[in-house]
Amino acid sequence: MTSTEPGTSGIARFPHFVVVKGYHMGSKWFEGAFGAVPGCSFFFEFEHCLRDAKIRQLYGPPPPSTDLAPPEATLHYLRSSCGCGVGTVGRPPKEYTRRGNRCAGGCPNASLERPPCRASGVSFGAIGGAHATHLRSLVALEPRLTVLAMVRTNRIKHAVSFLRTSCHGELNHATTSRAVRRLVVPTEALLLRARTSQKSQTKVLQMARELGRRPVAHVIVYEEMQRDLAAELARILRAVGAAPPAATAVAAKGALAEAATSKGTLVKAGSDDLAAQVANFDALEAELRAAPCLHAMLVAREPVAFGLDGCPIDEYDVVLRANSSTTRKKDLVGDGNIKLAGDECGGVEEG
Repeated sequence: MTSTEPGTSGIARFPHFVVVKGYHMGSKWFEGAFGAVPGCSFFFEFEHCLRDAKIRQLYGPPPPSTDLAPPEATLHYLRSSCGCGVGTVGRPPKEYTRRGNRCAGGCPNASLERPPCRASGVSFGAIGGAHATHLRSLVALEPRLTVLAMVRTNRIKHAVSFLRTSCHGELNHATTSRAVRRLVVPTEALLLRARTSQKSQTKVLQMARELGRRPVAHVIVYEEMQRDLAAELARILRAVGAAPPAATAVAAKGALAEAATSKGTLVKAGSDDLAAQVANFDALEAELRAAPCLHAMLVAREPVAFGLDGCPIDEYDVVLRANSSTTRKKDLVGDGNIKLAGDECGGVEEG
């Protein structure tokens, strides 16, 4: 959407969008990538701003029914943040990169040279309860807001990402390459976590459709970002109504290549080849042969985009029933919020 900021005498503004997502989706990586495109800005998991002290100072205490800042706070950020990302001609002061200072929106220096605004977005990983109400109110406040969804279609690798970070010292967002930890992943833990991932991503797509009141403008797929990040960025810009810059692919790749040499740039903490990360990979591969869809996800050694609907639920059930001796029986009807035991976190191998 393109909006007009109140008090700006009808000056045309740039498209704004919100991304509904889950966790471990690569959205922190996306934040840096999208911000590297000239004139673009993106804030990862903006829900954390809604309880920030600086926001409270601007909007006062929240109403008794919620502890979140009002939707006006999110809309203000979307309207005022463009041009302050890493793609600016002159980079903003270092202190501006801290989350607390970014939440209030706006560039810290009005004279900062920056490219014309192209698009501004935020993501929400929390989409239930008060956050769902906030998102609905935000869309009601600005109906032209474009709603996107972000998913990760390889449920098995998504599950391993969750399980890996349950081990002490393992980070979701890493900034330096590290030795590969060889995990021992019990079949039941893997499938319970994967099944939960599939259910949660179904909710993400449902929420995106509800908020947009129409088919989702675009579904950002993690594996598509891995395969060709610049092409996915161009698709996103078109979906939100912003023309990609000239030579988008060259510009985006060049900016990302430059950023890759900077301290703090994110690197993938796990491995796309699960055989290199999971010590009991061969045993898992044999067990999942009874579930063709899940098996294909397990053995994919490179990024592959699978269907948004995921695998048939009966595939999970078939393999889980074969593991009826599981020590995690109580979790079979739970939410799949499982952690690896200490001895399952394994050692490391230099990779």
